[in-house]
Amino acid sequence: MSDALLLTAIAAGTALATGLGALPVIALGSERARAAQGVLSGLAAGVMAVAATVGLLKPAAEKGSAATVLAAAAAGVVALVLSRRALRHHALDSGRGEVSARSLLVIGACLRVCDRQCLRLQ
Repeated sequence: MSDALLLTAIAAGTALATGLGALPVIALGSERARAAQGVLSGLAAGVMAVAATVGLLKPAAEKGSAATVLAAAAAGVVALVLSRRALRHHALDSGRGEVSARSLLVIGACLRVCDRQCLRLQ
């Protein structure tokens, strides 16, 4: 399978998973979805935490020292906090809201992950 075809299949799978993830929210209706937003966000955060631990921290710990991995993870947290603060400040200054800042942060993180996955395919 060519790299382009594999990347297309991965992107299609991601799009399908996103659509499937929206189905429960659609089924709840807007009123109940708003009420369940805390539960749904918590569930998403838990899934992301497991994915980060299993997919990133575990392989890093196998290849590097504990001190290096902890320092790099801490640097990542600091970078994320600073990025979020800067994006929120920029969004509020330009008249956009918190949702706009959060969207920019998520899109940036997704592009970074896609960039790393593309480099891995080459």
